[in-house]
Amino acid sequence: MISVYSSVQSIMSMGPVVLALGFFDGLHIGHQTVIQQALQLAHEGNARMCVITFDIPPRAVLRPEHPVQLLETRQEKIRKLEKMGVDTVVFIHPTVEVLSETAEDFMQSLAGISGLYGIVCGSNFTFGRHAAGSPSMLSAFFSGRGIKVKIVPLTTSPLLGGREVSSTVIRKLIGQGRIGVANQLLGEEYTITGTVAHGFRRGHDVTGVPTVNLETDGNCVIPSDGVYASRILIKGVTHASITNIGTNPTFGNQERTIETFILDFHQEIYEKEVMLSFVERIRGEIKFPSVEALTTQIQRDVEMAEKLLNK
Repeated sequence: MISVYSSVQSIMSMGPVVLALGFFDGLHIGHQTVIQQALQLAHEGNARMCVITFDIPPRAVLRPEHPVQLLETRQEKIRKLEKMGVDTVVFIHPTVEVLSETAEDFMQSLAGISGLYGIVCGSNFTFGRHAAGSPSMLSAFFSGRGIKVKIVPLTTSPLLGGREVSSTVIRKLIGQGRIGVANQLLGEEYTITGTVAHGFRRGHDVTGVPTVNLETDGNCVIPSDGVYASRILIKGVTHASITNIGTNPTFGNQERTIETFILDFHQEIYEKEVMLSFVERIRGEIKFPSVEALTTQIQRDVEMAEKLLNK
């Protein structure tokens, strides 16, 4: 089971260890390359492998008026890291005091870790006050100390026309509804976590297609308005589903909602926490001339979702 700590001081006497440094939001294919390189280096040195990251983006402290919506929760990040084979993660909370430390301060704290075998980071990794620290500074600082520093080039993708894969790019893709491309860059289906809440009951009472309304904490990236083939994890069991995001213009709503129709499911799950994974966008949101026209389209959407989910 993965060990989780909140400070570098907690791993000072860990013994032989390789560190992977970065925020790693979404743990996309570029991040995965960094983690894999760190795991390989740890294997070579018979060392443990530890990820050092922040629990929230530094920008949330430095520029709270411009919040960053994330690609995963802390628990999701832990789950993915453990699945990859990481045995330790340190989540540093970026207070003003922490962010005021110099790049030199940070490197000195790493140098104090007993048995430090190696450090791995991406070529765009920065650290220290004003993000003044760079991978080349890490290499120069640890040169001659018997500690290996590996700098991993950024990953590019033909899906992006050869451009670099980044969390920022993936957030934009999801915001545009390009879930299929985003999923390929993430290496798995984009997933959000939320709680099932009471809705308008139109699915149950009007269209005959009962849905569950998902409420999130507001910190995650929500795909653009439209209809998506999806999967929903409830009490450890994954169910096929179809999800509508938007204001339901046919009924003149103002509030933006996330409504999921779970195929072949007939249980009450109000106030339960669920995980919703987006597979592919089926269509944009449409204002229909009647409830009957909407119901007919929903049946077509369900058929398309079933085809996409059974690929």
